[in-house]
Amino acid sequence: MPSTEIALLIGWFVLYILLRFINVYFGSFLVFLTFIFAYIVSDPKFGAFYILLFLVAIITDLAINQIDTTSQGGQQARIGSTNFTGFSYVAFGIIGGLVIYFMISVISRQVGGNIVGVPNLAVTTPSLIAMKFKPVFESALGIIENTITFVVYDVLVLIFGATLLAGFSVFLGLAVAGLILAIFHVVAYNVSIALIIYAWLAFMMFILSKLLTKDSLMADTAHFTNNGVISVSRSLSIAQQVAQ
Repeated sequence: MPSTEIALLIGWFVLYILLRFINVYFGSFLVFLTFIFAYIVSDPKFGAFYILLFLVAIITDLAINQIDTTSQGGQQARIGSTNFTGFSYVAFGIIGGLVIYFMISVISRQVGGNIVGVPNLAVTTPSLIAMKFKPVFESALGIIENTITFVVYDVLVLIFGATLLAGFSVFLGLAVAGLILAIFHVVAYNVSIALIIYAWLAFMMFILSKLLTKDSLMADTAHFTNNGVISVSRSLSIAQQVAQ
């Protein structure tokens, strides 16, 4: 049982929640530091690619100043006129995120493949510490992808809003951003092309949770959990093979 990897996953995510509760930028900085570490101990091209995308997303967010993931949120979520703050905010985000993860997991089992592809990060150093952190790297990648997804959505809404399609900008942004990330996952993570519609639905769920709550914790919890479960399952499978 990869208990160390599970403990690191839980500890990292708790720290992420605490930091973003103080200031969302602190949570983003933890993600950035994590992928600096991943860059050092894994394929440099892979790490550099995601570090660059993450920085571009953060800079774009600052430029348009509209995406709650990095410019607002972190201390409360809102559904209609109901505000969730403090412990209720954290509990609401985590429970909602686990519900989304459960939905993705059920769909994945029904269609015979994970609809939100997870990369199998190749750790190139013999360091035991680096290997133990492998699930953390792969899970934190979900938060980076969420940030990119929300930025893509927001830019598309601005573009559509400046055209004759303004009345449909939110719907079109949701649909197109979800599709872009779904196609990316199919191409990058060997997700079956037959599952692209389900991947599209998963990313639209992430975006919708962000739009409805005005915060990304729910989507981050869902994506982090999905990646973490798959990553730990891989580690367990490898451990069983070695034991045999």
